[in-house]
Amino acid sequence: MSYKQSGRMKSGYEANKYSEHDDRKTGSEGFNYSRLGGRGRGRSSNRGRYMRSDTRSQSTSSGSFARGGKYQPRRGNRSSHRRPFSRGRNFPNRKYINPDANTDNDGDVDMQGEGEGSGRYNPYARPHRRARFVRRDDNPSQSWHKIIIIHGALYDEKWLREEISKNAFVEYQPVQYHLDGNNSAFFLDDHSTAESIRNCSKKIVAPDGTKLTIYLKPAKDAPLQENDITLLKEVLSERYNSTTKHLSLSSLFFDDKLKNQNVKIKVSSPVHMYIVTKIIAENISTLTSLDMTDSGLFNLDGVKHLVQHTPCIKRLNLSKNKISRMKELEKIQGWDLSDLTLDQNPLCAEYKSKADYIRDIRECFPNLQILDSHPLPAPVKFDVDKTRLPTSVPDFMPTTGQDIIKQFIQQFFKCYDESRSQLSEAYHENCIFTLSLPQSPRGPALSHYFSVSRNLKRIKDTAKKISTVTTSRNDVISLLVKLNGTTHYFSSFSVDVPLITSTVVNFIVRGVFKENGSNGVLRSFSRNFFCQISNTSLQIVNEQYFLRNPTSDELREAKTYASKQKSSSNVSQQSEIHVKMISSFAKESGMNLSFSEQCLKENSWNYEEAGKVFLMLKEQGKIPLEAFGK
Repeated sequence: MSYKQSGRMKSGYEANKYSEHDDRKTGSEGFNYSRLGGRGRGRSSNRGRYMRSDTRSQSTSSGSFARGGKYQPRRGNRSSHRRPFSRGRNFPNRKYINPDANTDNDGDVDMQGEGEGSGRYNPYARPHRRARFVRRDDNPSQSWHKIIIIHGALYDEKWLREEISKNAFVEYQPVQYHLDGNNSAFFLDDHSTAESIRNCSKKIVAPDGTKLTIYLKPAKDAPLQENDITLLKEVLSERYNSTTKHLSLSSLFFDDKLKNQNVKIKVSSPVHMYIVTKIIAENISTLTSLDMTDSGLFNLDGVKHLVQHTPCIKRLNLSKNKISRMKELEKIQGWDLSDLTLDQNPLCAEYKSKADYIRDIRECFPNLQILDSHPLPAPVKFDVDKTRLPTSVPDFMPTTGQDIIKQFIQQFFKCYDESRSQLSEAYHENCIFTLSLPQSPRGPALSHYFSVSRNLKRIKDTAKKISTVTTSRNDVISLLVKLNGTTHYFSSFSVDVPLITSTVVNFIVRGVFKENGSNGVLRSFSRNFFCQISNTSLQIVNEQYFLRNPTSDELREAKTYASKQKSSSNVSQQSEIHVKMISSFAKESGMNLSFSEQCLKENSWNYEEAGKVFLMLKEQGKIPLEAFGK
């Protein structure tokens, strides 16, 4: 068979009569598969999918007709069945990169790639899966920036400012520092300073060992100026009724006096609510009724900071807001409300039963009498005589055996911090020791202790339950030596003694310590000692060691613990030096210890000066004879 008789070559020859970019030739007879990279008649190609619409309807349909009229389904990959140019249609609002950006002023293709677009110009290229758009940023130097510190509400503001300044190497003045839920935030008007602070994210280590996360974002609204805050004070003063102690924050955003001065106060904004809270706390903290109708509240993160400053509030109106979760009301449980209005909130529509609605509200506010302007039935309560619980005290130590317990605790933890191998005398030869961690610890990782932890809720293997119990003195000491080095804060200690007899004593020591190392992570502990009394010493028979991360209150007091520890160590060092000075002075002067101490104190513990004064007074005969008596 000659080439001229080949139908395939004939169709290819006829197709080549047209221009390379002309796709007017359609149908199975005239389509040149070899030129487009296809392998056969039913096989599609990448260029075949991007033909114009007039050819797409014939030659890129779901199948093709070969010679003889028989339908043959397409055998290409699944992606070839998709409609051409379908990707990118769903982005009508995005700004596409202009293809003409790759052309010069004469309309020719810019081969140097110096136009607005990036990459080589390709008129047949397939559009990207996601449409590219140009982001238009305003001049950053002319706008306010908001710095957000995640969980910053747990830490002291002064400490945060010092740490940020030290790590960012900048001096800055935060504008309107405020609390946003559990986070803290402030504003800056300098873009470079804000960027420097943002770059400190994960570089500042909190007292509990957590690395602080810092976010930077453009501020939606500029912070209020001093004259705006003054105007807000005047408006709140007009809205406050001193007779009924009622304050109305209803629709504060639409207040005429504020609108005339173009001041927009959004109670739903944490920074604005923080300013309102500050004004209320300083001027009208005794108010008993608060109206926050139509304030655009989605949550009560800003309102919860008002609870501690206004403990007398009994009536609260939150109607016409956007509160959708019952959990939000838990944030203001500190108010003992008797009248609450929640009408026209999404939360109300979630309840089909009125009884369930009242029950859940009363779980937060048990003394509530009026809900949504309707009186509630009296709550079901049992007639139980109110008994006053005893006042909680940090320590409970009986007078009997108090000295021996205190002495043991001081010596034990001093050796534990300095040299744990010296603790062998504190443990009985056949003692038992266990260490346990919380099931779901939060905060810095406790993974270093997992291998020895005996948490029965986590451990299911019986063999491991037994292996985590240490049952001899040598094994206990070797285990303690492997644990991280520590520095215990003695000022954080509290001691409870639930049992003491003539032979045994049980006491529990709770407190905070710092792990030695670069991070200096804080931990809280509780050690339950069961000791045997022998003569005037104690030996540990059983110890249960509970370890966890500190609470937010313990973290706030961490600095106090550290300063007290430092001052007490200085005092103890000084006292040891003074004892040696008194003993030496008494030997050289011949006076007893009390007069030697008096002489040194009067001369500000200056040994040479005290010696000169002693010799002078001795020559004058002014030292009494009892000073030399033992």
